[in-house]
Amino acid sequence: MTADKYYPHVLQTLLNTAGYPLVCRNFGRAGNTTGDMILRQSLFTQWGVPDIALINATVNDYAQDTTVAASPAPTTTVFSVGAGKGQYYQVGSYLTVVVSGTTYSRLISSVATDAITIETALPSAPAAGAAVTIDTTQNIIVMADYLTSLGVERFIICGMGYENLASGGDTLAMPLAANVTLRTKQQAAATAIGASATYVDLWTPMRAMLQAQITAGTNSEGSGSWNQWTTDIHYNSVGSAIIAGVIKDAIIATDALTAAIAVVTDV
Repeated sequence: MTADKYYPHVLQTLLNTAGYPLVCRNFGRAGNTTGDMILRQSLFTQWGVPDIALINATVNDYAQDTTVAASPAPTTTVFSVGAGKGQYYQVGSYLTVVVSGTTYSRLISSVATDAITIETALPSAPAAGAAVTIDTTQNIIVMADYLTSLGVERFIICGMGYENLASGGDTLAMPLAANVTLRTKQQAAATAIGASATYVDLWTPMRAMLQAQITAGTNSEGSGSWNQWTTDIHYNSVGSAIIAGVIKDAIIATDALTAAIAVVTDV
């Protein structure tokens, strides 16, 4: 799919057609976690400070879920994660780790291969096998706080869209469990950011559209018609256009438009 078919460009076209002369810049980078996005957040304003920042993030976060390694012995401030996972946990971003059944969010101060040092000590050392995840919610908040400090006045936080895959995706009867968790984190970030943020639920309108298309006989459950392939979560030009339409409606509804939008997405 060429760049002009991807949803940020389509979004700009839809907004321009609706009478909003906005410029939409896409700062996406394939494979990025929210931690990776924080590492390069200074680039988000390279063309100037936007009026609205659209953050569509987390699809790559849950793929990096890991656990505390038994060796070297974990401490309250330093522990290792699964082999090769350390590279996805970035300095200046947050992780969550479970200690005695309670989940704690901690800022990462350094990473050495798979050994992670956190800024604030845990109440006790995590046990080997304890769950470690990228703290999606807090990382989105970090990006929003940074952009707010530069003058961004409005945020659109997107939730995961509907994945109409042949297997392993959503169904009309049941959303994909992993994505439900991510949407909860995305919505929590929007709530924490406050009045300047709007959470955009992509899943519900996309599900309704699929149901209508099935009724009309133009689509089917599990067809993958919105995706690159029937088993690929990346959206094709059709899926991108649908997403752009939902976001366009949400942006216009904020009534806070002036000159520019920065789209921050993890592709």
